[in-house]
Amino acid sequence: MKITRVEHVGIVVKDIGEALPFYSALGLKAGPTEDLPDAGLKIAFLPVGESSLELLQPTREDNSQGRFLKENGEGIHHLCLRVEGIDEAIKELVEAGYQMVDQTPRSVFGGKARVAFVHPRSTHGVRLELWEE
Repeated sequence: MKITRVEHVGIVVKDIGEALPFYSALGLKAGPTEDLPDAGLKIAFLPVGESSLELLQPTREDNSQGRFLKENGEGIHHLCLRVEGIDEAIKELVEAGYQMVDQTPRSVFGGKARVAFVHPRSTHGVRLELWEE
């Protein structure tokens, strides 16, 4: 498996509009807010060097981010690592005995990337997303 960089850090917020002024005060500029009704999310990416912060506003309670917000409040939801060869990365992790949430990568952002999550039981509690552009 080849990890090329930290792709982004996902942060769950109650309201992106209320969260953005803080990140603007840090000098970060958000791209456009995207509404993802099928996922029950509104998101905004804020570039930081080669990586970014991803603000995730759940629009319903029955997805991962909605449950996270209800149980934990706002905060870091996941760490995303960009990989080359996501299919092989999944295979290597499974063969090494690690549990995957996604056995097969999912297409996201209109096919821009493929992602798969490693189960937090295998990562010492970290929600870890693998991302292949």
